[in-house]
Amino acid sequence: MISTGTGDEGQTSLVSGKRVYKDNIEIEVYGTLDELLAYLGYAYSKIQDERVKKDILKIMNDIHNLIPEISKYSGKISKKTIEWLEQRINKYNKILKPINTFLIEISSESAAIINISRVVCRRAERRLITLSKEKPIQGEIITYINRLSDLLFVLYRYLNTIEEIKEMPYEKYLEENND
Repeated sequence: MISTGTGDEGQTSLVSGKRVYKDNIEIEVYGTLDELLAYLGYAYSKIQDERVKKDILKIMNDIHNLIPEISKYSGKISKKTIEWLEQRINKYNKILKPINTFLIEISSESAAIINISRVVCRRAERRLITLSKEKPIQGEIITYINRLSDLLFVLYRYLNTIEEIKEMPYEKYLEENND
């Protein structure tokens, strides 16, 4: 049953059964990861590159595995999973030109959705840090989310590259448009 009526007073239950307000930091973490999954699903529907789509499906699966681990107070993310993210970062980054400045975030639609996903991922990381001050969170979970945001940035740049969207460094924009 979708509607139980048990949340009508602003509370919900954690996996442990404990009732908490819906603005509880643990609920915030779950909600932010859920939002990230929604954006990744949207990105998947817009991306044409099959390698990237395959990677997004793996990431979505990893996040689905990560959410229940946070609630059990004993989250387990393997170092192998983190290494997979690092390998993907290196794989896509090899194709990209080095950057040493911020970018004006002009992009294709698929890259823009990935970039929004990156921003949501960063918020999930901040919320996880806050939660870790209240209860133990396995360090690999935070590391995973941190590396994921790095990978999403690289994917944003990669998608722009294959879709021939020219990157615009922040300083260059200022110089060209200094009226």
